[in-house]
Amino acid sequence: MRLFCAIILLFLSSVLHAQMSQLEISSSDSLLFTAIVDGHELSDSAVHFVTYDTRRNEVRITIMAEDSLRSSLEQTLNLRSDFSTTFDLRMLRGQLVLLEVAATALAPENNELDVEVDVPLDSLASPADSLTTSPPTESQEFRALIEQLEDAYFESDRLKFINQASGQMDLRVEQLVQLLTYFELEDRKLQVVRALREQTRDFEQHKKQLEGSFLLDSSIAALRSM
Repeated sequence: MRLFCAIILLFLSSVLHAQMSQLEISSSDSLLFTAIVDGHELSDSAVHFVTYDTRRNEVRITIMAEDSLRSSLEQTLNLRSDFSTTFDLRMLRGQLVLLEVAATALAPENNELDVEVDVPLDSLASPADSLTTSPPTESQEFRALIEQLEDAYFESDRLKFINQASGQMDLRVEQLVQLLTYFELEDRKLQVVRALREQTRDFEQHKKQLEGSFLLDSSIAALRSM
């Protein structure tokens, strides 16, 4: 594994030069992907997250699943200088997306990342815990809550709906991650986690997955202390 990462980093240093100072690919036994960065292909890589450090204002990342469907994800990230972060590849609302796992103190200029998925990805489900590739079964109460959150304009109203529904919810961490996408303010995200912690059956086992929904170190520390 260390030799694999060293080869990848050596390759990138020779082809990307000053454009990208670091890109680390971590392999797993989940799905086989080809990562294409600025036209340079890293093939035969089982990728489930990408870590990068760039001094450019924009990085374009394309990840293609090597399966019969040739499914792909393409995403443009607008970042400030000296910003580095880690992303998990997951299914969210039926689409393959990159979700933040950890970040430096400098936040992205644009927190909403554009995602294109060429084909349905339902067939790419994997049992690996670190890579969520299919949404959990949704209850009628959860679907109703999602509809309320989508209709609400203010985050305060969305939080009110969360609190009202908290006693009726039976959730998994993947669903809690989905609910957090309806909030921008990290204080409110923490309120959502506190309100639904007891209703999230695998919270203690998988709460680390929630860290990707936060940027601030103080928020991540508060989450870990729960």
